[in-house]
Amino acid sequence: MEPAQRQANDSDRDKRMDWVGAASIVGLSVMILLSLDLGGVVSPWNSPKVLGLLLGGLVLLAGFIFWEGKGTSIPIMPFRLMNGVSKVSPLVVCFTHGFVNVSSWYFLPLYFQAVWGASPTYSGVLLMPIVVVQAFVGLAAGGITYRFGWINQLIWIGMVLMTLGFGLFIHLGTSPSLAGTVLIQVVAAIGVGSSFQAPLIAYQSAVGTADMAVATSLFGFIRSLSTSISVVVGGVVFQNGMAKQKSHLISVLGPSLAQNFSASTAAANIFTIHSLPLDQQVAVKHAYVSSLRGMWAMYASVGGLGLVAALFMKYNALTDRDAGSSAAAADVIDLRDQASVPAQPSLHTPHPVSSPIAEST
Repeated sequence: MEPAQRQANDSDRDKRMDWVGAASIVGLSVMILLSLDLGGVVSPWNSPKVLGLLLGGLVLLAGFIFWEGKGTSIPIMPFRLMNGVSKVSPLVVCFTHGFVNVSSWYFLPLYFQAVWGASPTYSGVLLMPIVVVQAFVGLAAGGITYRFGWINQLIWIGMVLMTLGFGLFIHLGTSPSLAGTVLIQVVAAIGVGSSFQAPLIAYQSAVGTADMAVATSLFGFIRSLSTSISVVVGGVVFQNGMAKQKSHLISVLGPSLAQNFSASTAAANIFTIHSLPLDQQVAVKHAYVSSLRGMWAMYASVGGLGLVAALFMKYNALTDRDAGSSAAAADVIDLRDQASVPAQPSLHTPHPVSSPIAEST
């Protein structure tokens, strides 16, 4: 290819890219996530730093919505892909599913290390039930979809079990119970695996074939964004929970020692717990468990929101084509073809065995 022709192609590619939309969504994501991360821990919620970041992110969000709807002819997030309940509900399920699912990979190791005294390696082993079962259930769900064409059923069952499983994490206490912990992980994993890929198929069936590639990319972006937000929000809830335990820890440990388990340092000092006298260990473990329970309750609530959204999903089954015209039939997704499409990779999915919280220790 001649240099002049290559330069022309690069110029055409730049013109087809919505650079304003891309920059806006990156900026608003960073500003909102950073404000949530700093608020109530590093700085008060009403501090200029936190409010400035949050309001700046919301202003960028408003500008992004206007630009995508009115300002560009090549939006990175076309609103025609979100102009109906049948299109919005799969995206809501996708967001809530990714939001809830990733929390187990980050915060269960924190629980195992802080309360059980597990090493980072052993905490990864303890996490294997939810990882392995989720993978096998996902494979089985693909086979069920191919054989029976079940989409809504898998999503409904999956969201119910996922919400139930993460709600049961609230009962994880200061006394280790291996059998109980594994059982809860299995329930959550069945839910996560059952509803992992089915929402994408439901979403693809709701959009036209011309928008298939864009819709699939949007779905993957929503999942990646949800995981990023989840880690930040979950960390904020946990840290605020530890902040509420501060006065009690000071009364048991003293001001100097209690500082090791403050909101901003609790995750980094989990191995210090087991060097304390037994009565102090009990108090600190209770603080961690109490803070994590509030966090698990939040994740279960988000899972419940996804379950409600799943009730409004509509899937155009393969047999429905017989009742429509040939023109409408051309826009219906072949179920068997879509079942063979591999899952879209998440840009921010962490390795399930290790966690940044564990590594920081």
